[in-house]
Amino acid sequence: MTRHHTRTGGWGGLCAVSLLAASGLWSPAAEARDINRQRYLIGERAGGMGGAFVAMTGDAASAWYNPAGLAALREKGVSLSASAYQLATERHEGILSIGDPTQRASIYADAEGSQFSTFPSSIIYTTPISDDGGTHHVLAFAVLVPDYDRMNLRINRPPNLDVPFEFAGRFYEERSTYWVGPSYAFERGPWRVGFSAYALAHFLDSRSSIGLKSRDVNTGDNAYVASTMELSAMAVTSNMQIGVQYAIDPELTVGVNLRSGTLGALHDSGEYLLFRSVYGEDAQGSPLTGEGSLNAVDRFETDLITADYRLPPMIAVGVAKRRADTWSLAADLTLHLPLSAYDLYSGPVLYALDPQGQPILDADRAVKPQDRRQYSAEVNLNVGGEVLITEGWWLRGGVFTDRSTVDQGYFDTPDRRLDAFVLPEVNRYGVSLGLGSVGEKSTTSLNVVYVFGTGSGFDLDSLFGLEGGSTDVTSQTLTLTLAGSADL
Repeated sequence: MTRHHTRTGGWGGLCAVSLLAASGLWSPAAEARDINRQRYLIGERAGGMGGAFVAMTGDAASAWYNPAGLAALREKGVSLSASAYQLATERHEGILSIGDPTQRASIYADAEGSQFSTFPSSIIYTTPISDDGGTHHVLAFAVLVPDYDRMNLRINRPPNLDVPFEFAGRFYEERSTYWVGPSYAFERGPWRVGFSAYALAHFLDSRSSIGLKSRDVNTGDNAYVASTMELSAMAVTSNMQIGVQYAIDPELTVGVNLRSGTLGALHDSGEYLLFRSVYGEDAQGSPLTGEGSLNAVDRFETDLITADYRLPPMIAVGVAKRRADTWSLAADLTLHLPLSAYDLYSGPVLYALDPQGQPILDADRAVKPQDRRQYSAEVNLNVGGEVLITEGWWLRGGVFTDRSTVDQGYFDTPDRRLDAFVLPEVNRYGVSLGLGSVGEKSTTSLNVVYVFGTGSGFDLDSLFGLEGGSTDVTSQTLTLTLAGSADL
């Protein structure tokens, strides 16, 4: 950022200059990851059946999976997944690896974190409106939270006295997307057709901080570098979907659901705040001053952030087999179409302020908040079933994939590695188990979903002017959801 030069040589000067120069680029990248689309499963029955519900009926969550399934509902009712409880862990192994890791003089660090979260899931109201001429009509209104992600990563370098270098960082992010809108479905003969229209409100809260201390082994000079970023943003957009189901016979049904991509921003807003500082002191702890000093504090702030939340179009096909209300089996294939490059958020060029509050018009001390995204096509599989174990009680289970849509090739270039640190290509595989009780006027279900993910991301070596490489990423998520419905 600053063009001053430090008299701190060796590790101190290299680390201070390179980390400060990168901090403005790296810090805002620690936010909305948009890796996958199935962090947890919506719905009472669908949540226990691995999300395999494109060709299924009998759950108001069809408003999400395939609105055509709503046409099979015959009673006015409300379906509620009151809350979900989620424990998630994530680990990036070797996020920093400079030198030979088998030697004590290497610099090595991992990133890891775990968090327990509670969040709302969904509420869906359904009502039949008429039966005329052999056609059954149903309306529904849904408030869904199908996209929730919370990250709390920390980076700590293990103590190593052979290297005069300390590095630590913390990254926090919470994002959620609310889907709100009506659905309409009708059934005529073996056909069911449904339509949905949603307004999507995406909320983001992201914070990160990094710090470095290094000492020059020749002079004893110390260099301290710190960067702290806060970002909050909101984007409102919309999308639509149309679904069809066809009953081949009373026990076998096929279904198709087409979901549009997001249809342009209805509202966007955001605020961005970044502090950066660098400070040098000699071996006696006195501040370095004069021509060689690198001491500086920069502050950047704007409320002119533009947020652009986008989802790609999606096509899902499914088949379901049901035998006399004693068991069901279902399987879905979902194609996520590619999405070309766009700015997830962006803002004007910001300049650091001098002690009088005036902008320092120096390109080396300017920041442009920006985060680029691009996604590739991917196919996911959901398979599930349910069986009546005793009167009024159902046991449900399923498996599913949640493969990453991140276009790794887009990020696998030197100038994109910093963006990609919190956008790893992690493919997830999940299993669900549910127990449901069916009464005369109400139902209750308890669903447990476990998801394991593995893949690769990028390390932080490029922060220090070295060639970046890859790092292994693993994640685990355990979600518990209590859901129920009642006829009104």
